[in-house]
Amino acid sequence: MGHPINDFFDKVFVIAIERNEERLKAFISNNPNLEVEVFWGVDGKELFPSIEYVGDFPADFFRANHLNYERCLSLNKSQVGCAMSNLFVQKEIVKRGLKRVLILEDDAYLVAKELPGFQRAIKELPLDWELFYLGFRQPSKWAQHPFTRFFTRIKYWMKPTVIVGMSSANFRKRFFTGWFSRHLNIPGVYIGTHAYALSYEGAKKIVAIDTPLKYGADIALMYANYHKLINGYSLKHQLFIPNPIFETSLIN
Repeated sequence: MGHPINDFFDKVFVIAIERNEERLKAFISNNPNLEVEVFWGVDGKELFPSIEYVGDFPADFFRANHLNYERCLSLNKSQVGCAMSNLFVQKEIVKRGLKRVLILEDDAYLVAKELPGFQRAIKELPLDWELFYLGFRQPSKWAQHPFTRFFTRIKYWMKPTVIVGMSSANFRKRFFTGWFSRHLNIPGVYIGTHAYALSYEGAKKIVAIDTPLKYGADIALMYANYHKLINGYSLKHQLFIPNPIFETSLIN
């Protein structure tokens, strides 16, 4: 028996960029027994260094990389790089025909005490799963608290356009996480792509939804899950969290 994560997934990709080499070194140091393949992503900050705004990129860049110009205007350069990196990984899953793949960002930190919960959860995971969150953040820290959840429901009922394109009659229901089994939830609206898994069919669906690229990386997953276009599940407790010693690189 190898590492519990490698025993379940066919492949574990870690998305990294050269500018953040120290993050990759920390990841490998923290997880010496986890077999991973490093996927060198797109460093958005290095895209046209003399150009500050995505909207000023050359038109042929959008065509060559299958990006939706109008939708990418709402993203900064680093967000575009992150979105491209995740989409390229998803396309690689389809290209190779991989069945079960875990995608990690280089600042993902394994919460070792949650490994037994993960091992129990995968026994409850339906065979037709397509999206599986092993790490996530919710837009509101109060979203699951028994008392404050009521007030959070009111807030997001009054402001249903908090996430573009996701308002519907079922907004309040789909926004919140739901119970599935003892160790698994039906994910609500989650933020972050530091640790998620896709099946081959799930990767195909996300690639189809986000080609040409028009969403931030986590928004593409949210959109598919919210509209029930994909069979999504999540752990009740995160197996991976963002490494607290590193700051996010999405704001620069």
